[in-house]
Amino acid sequence: YPDYKTVSGGRAELPCNVTPVSVDDSVTLILWYRGNGSRTPIYTVDARGDASNNGTHFVGDVFSDGRRATFNVSARPALLTIDPVTEGDGMEYRCRVDFRWGRTMNSHVFLNVIVPPRSVIIQDMNGTVIRDTVIGPYDQDMDVMLTCLAEGGIRRQTYLQINY
Repeated sequence: YPDYKTVSGGRAELPCNVTPVSVDDSVTLILWYRGNGSRTPIYTVDARGDASNNGTHFVGDVFSDGRRATFNVSARPALLTIDPVTEGDGMEYRCRVDFRWGRTMNSHVFLNVIVPPRSVIIQDMNGTVIRDTVIGPYDQDMDVMLTCLAEGGIRRQTYLQINY
C-alpha cells in the first residue's frame, strides 16, 4: 500500500479514487475503514438518490468530536483529511467506492504517524549537558563522544560517529 507520513498533531490527506470507469456511471456510496479487517466505517458519503453527487456525510465514532475528519469528494483524487492527527491514527485505511453501474473499487493506504520526542538532551562524554551549539574546549586530536537523550516519542535508536 502507499505509505503516507505525517507528524502527530499535524494534518493527513488520504487519497481515494472516486472516478467511475464509464462517463455514464456515478458514485452511490463511499465508505472509509481503518484497521485491518474493520467492518465499521469511520466515514461515509451516501450519494444514493442525490442528484448533486455530493452526498450526505456521516462521521464515525472514531472521530468522536465530528470535526477531526472531513472528506472532499470534489478533489481529484478525493481526499479524507484528518486534522489534527493523533498517534492512534497510524494504521491502514481502506476506501470503498460503490457505483450505480460499475464494480466496487477499493483502495488502501497506510498512515505512518511520526511522534517527535518531548525533549532532547545532548551530553558530552563527561555527562555535561550541552546547552549551546558550541562544545568544548577540547584538545586537538582528542576523541569526543556526544550522547543524545530523547524523552517521549516513538523510539528509534541511531548511532552516529563523526571523525574530524
